[in-house]
Amino acid sequence: MNTVKKHFGKFGIALVAALLMLLTFALCASAAGTETVVYLSGSGTNTADGLTPETATSSINTAYSLLDPDKDCTVVVCGEFTQVGNFARAHSAKSITITSVYGDVDYRKTNKAVYKVNGNRFALADDTTFENMTFETTGGSFLLVGQHHAVTIGEGVTMKNFDGSQDGKAFWIIGGCQWGFGGGPTSKTYTTDALKALMQKPTDVTVMSGNDMIVVGGPRGNVGAEANRITGGDIHVTIGGTARVAKLDAAGSGSRYTDVGNINVRVIGGSVKYLYGTRVNNMTAQSLTLLWTDGSIDLFKMMPSGTAAAPVGLSIADGGDVTLEATEDVQKGSNYATIYASGFTAETTHTHDFDTENGKVLTPATCQAEGRALYTCKTCSTTEEITLPKTGHAFGEWTTTTPAGFGTKGEEKRICKNCDAFETREIPAQTAKLELGSNSLSAETNKAGEGTIRMIVKLVTAANANVTRYGIFVAKTSAIGDAKLVAYTKAPGTETTLVLDLAFIPHDELDTPVYAWAFVEADGVQITLPLAVGASVNTIIG
Repeated sequence: MNTVKKHFGKFGIALVAALLMLLTFALCASAAGTETVVYLSGSGTNTADGLTPETATSSINTAYSLLDPDKDCTVVVCGEFTQVGNFARAHSAKSITITSVYGDVDYRKTNKAVYKVNGNRFALADDTTFENMTFETTGGSFLLVGQHHAVTIGEGVTMKNFDGSQDGKAFWIIGGCQWGFGGGPTSKTYTTDALKALMQKPTDVTVMSGNDMIVVGGPRGNVGAEANRITGGDIHVTIGGTARVAKLDAAGSGSRYTDVGNINVRVIGGSVKYLYGTRVNNMTAQSLTLLWTDGSIDLFKMMPSGTAAAPVGLSIADGGDVTLEATEDVQKGSNYATIYASGFTAETTHTHDFDTENGKVLTPATCQAEGRALYTCKTCSTTEEITLPKTGHAFGEWTTTTPAGFGTKGEEKRICKNCDAFETREIPAQTAKLELGSNSLSAETNKAGEGTIRMIVKLVTAANANVTRYGIFVAKTSAIGDAKLVAYTKAPGTETTLVLDLAFIPHDELDTPVYAWAFVEADGVQITLPLAVGASVNTIIG
């Protein structure tokens, strides 16, 4: 009896301890952090604040607990770190980037940073990007499970000691859920509404570097039943850059009795050794489209094995197509025809549609030099450098450099806002004119041949002209040298009757034209003005 009590007492203590541990984990998992950058290293401690390389945390769970759930965050692997066991955690940040390069420091070079694994799994609860880091296995495979969150292998990622030709030693990247892990299913019935909703979301996998990888667009190991088929969403997979993918299971891997939506695979670079619809039976997709603009594909199979009666591979729903869309350059490749004949039912040529409104400017164009910009195709992410035309000068306002005077021209100048280029233009000289009043010009002579010319004029001149005198020259010929002069000093703008005695004009010279020239003197300058002529001596008086 005492033994039983003693045994029960130990069990009770153990149970309490376990509950305390669960409570502590729950509090850690639910507590919201405030940091956007956290450092992770095996040489750190679990109690460190993780805010600097010197105070790095040694626990990835602690690192995630420090992140701000409402912001884009970064976990910096700044030393050698070994993942112990599997890692799965609830929502921790708006998005997460895991890297060994931060703040212009490459911790792979300065501190031998590496992320070590051995048969581990890593489940995502947020959109996550891995870039500029090294994964190393000490024996087994590694499963990176997207759980319908965007998973991206960016530039500069290396997988050390992995073997993509062996499932048990490969680096797996899974867009959907993994059976029995993280938020994945554990039963063929899939009765949880939340799980059903999760698995109906689209997947998004992008791989731009790395090696010895097996990429799975949809779920892995999710075994349903014919009476209770799994329904999944659309699948998106992009392979590019320098990525070397050993196998790509577009629809899923080992997920029987599963229906997914439209599968969209883009190969825009890198290499894919084997591209399969799937390597398991009883999977169906609405359609499959392969967009191939660059990179290599060694083999494609919708049905990689099995028999006609019991095929192993992907089936397409009624009305769906298996479409191969490729650029002309890819279509000219040596194995394009073989790939197309391996299960595609439709073919189309891809034409790039570059986003010219959101290009990345490499060299800005200036007034005097062309620039360069990088544009990205809206559908396949292919980039192209284009020339940006010169911007042309952006001249400012005109400013006067030499004011115009009375009878003398001036100059004004404007300068480009972006360079030293400038333009000049002439400012017309200040001038004046004598306006004749209506029917104001007349000429007459008496019997003795003494003639007189009369005209009513108005002087119009620049407002700031300092007029000293104005008047007319009159002559019987077009030579001004024989002219007579009459001058006045009345203010400009007033009408003035000019009267000038003419030279002797015989009566037989009636209708003789009279020539006249006006002049104005201002600011020490005399200018001659045009004046309407054509009056003739046509009246005899006296």
